Amino acid sequence: MSKTTTREQFEALSDAQITALKILLDGGSVTDAAKAAGVSRQTASEWKNRNASFIAMLNAGRLDVWSHVEDRLRKLTGSALDLLETEIRNGNVSIARDILRAASKLDLQKIGPTSAQLVRNDIDHKEQAILFEQLARTLAERES
Repeated sequence: MSKTTTREQFEALSDAQITALKILLDGGSVTDAAKAAGVSRQTASEWKNRNASFIAMLNAGRLDVWSHVEDRLRKLTGSALDLLETEIRNGNVSIARDILRAASKLDLQKIGPTSAQLVRNDIDHKEQAILFEQLARTLAERES
C-alpha cells in the first residue's frame, strides 16, 4: 500500500476514532476503546466492523504489531531451539510434549486488507451474502 493511501485513510479518521484505534491495537476491548474515545460501545463496534477506513487502519496497525513480534521471534528462534534440543537430548520428554501441545493451540488469525477499498469490497460481499440468504428464506416461505 502506498504511503499516500495510508495517510489519506488515517486523515479520514476522527480524533475519537484514532483514540479507539490506539486502544484496540494495544489489546484493549471495544468497550475500552469506546470509553477512551468518549463514544458508545455500539459506535466503536460500528467503526470496527463497518467503517472501511477504520478497519483498514486497524489491519495496517495489526500488520505492524505482528511484524515486530515476528522479528522478535525470528531473533529468538535459534537460541530457543538450541535450549530445547539440549533438554530433549537430556531426556526431558515433557518439554517436547509441551511444545507440541502449545503448537497445536496456535490460531493465528488472518489479518484483513489494509486498503479501505478492499475492506469496502469485503463488507459489500458480506452484505450481499446476507441479502441472498434473506431472499432465499423469503422465497422458501412463500413456497410453503
